[in-house]
Amino acid sequence: MAEEKQSFVLYKSWNGAVELMSDESAGRLFKAIMCYAAKGTVPQIGADIVPLFGMMRSQFDIDNDKYAAKCAKLSSNGKKGAEVKKQKRAIANNCKQTEANTSLYDMRCNDMSCNDFNINNADVPPTAEVAQKKRKNFVKPTVEEINDFCNSESITADARDFFDYYESCGWMISGNKKMVDWKAAMRRWAKNSKGKQTPNRKGEGSSFLKLLKEGYGND
Repeated sequence: MAEEKQSFVLYKSWNGAVELMSDESAGRLFKAIMCYAAKGTVPQIGADIVPLFGMMRSQFDIDNDKYAAKCAKLSSNGKKGAEVKKQKRAIANNCKQTEANTSLYDMRCNDMSCNDFNINNADVPPTAEVAQKKRKNFVKPTVEEINDFCNSESITADARDFFDYYESCGWMISGNKKMVDWKAAMRRWAKNSKGKQTPNRKGEGSSFLKLLKEGYGND
């Protein structure tokens, strides 16, 4: 019998057989039942109570097997329930972490200026910081781009001469300043070159010095 079980069942259907027994026999039967229920052993009993005790013993064994099966099922369900709870906690923790990561991502996105990406904000003037970035990210033009710009601005100037001149000096102006806007430099080049000789690449001649001092592309 299972040690966890602290009780047993006496069935009413046994009452008829017990009433036919003498008090002395009924007492010995009861003591035999208690011994079997508590210790799981069969005591020495008289032949007069063996049939009834055998029937009761069989029913006790059936009840004990049912009880053991029920306990095993409850234990299995408990383990499954604990595993389900563990999985739910893991899912909940993952959800919280995902929400935290999403919130952090949103905060970082909100901290970034939309002007940096030019997202649906074409009418908003760029901030000083964005303008500074653009100045730092100068990209030298090609001869074709210079020529197309001159045509669009009706500028009479040789795009190849302009490109070769600034290519030779590393697209620097005023000696040590990096060019910021080549289009502005092209306008100044054309303006100051009207009726003058194109400055040579070695820096010789008054026209070159004048153009260098005025600082092309620093408008």
